[in-house]
Amino acid sequence: MTIYETIIDFVREQESEMFRLLRKMVLIQSGSYNKNGVDRVVKLIQSAFKNNNVFSQVIAQKDLGNHLIVRS
Repeated sequence: MTIYETIIDFVREQESEMFRLLRKMVLIQSGSYNKNGVDRVVKLIQSAFKNNNVFSQVIAQKDLGNHLIVRS
């Protein structure tokens, strides 16, 4: 199996979960100045990486949305 085929298979296997996560993100009101919404999106993305053996860190912000750093 080529790397291309491996990637395609993985994406196909994960497709429904990817769209579920995308739908959740899109439905959160998270405009640039909506701190609560941006913070919710950050938490959602962080939770998606939780079981993927990566490091994630939230950098809290006072007035605007928090920042998320994810490293492998």
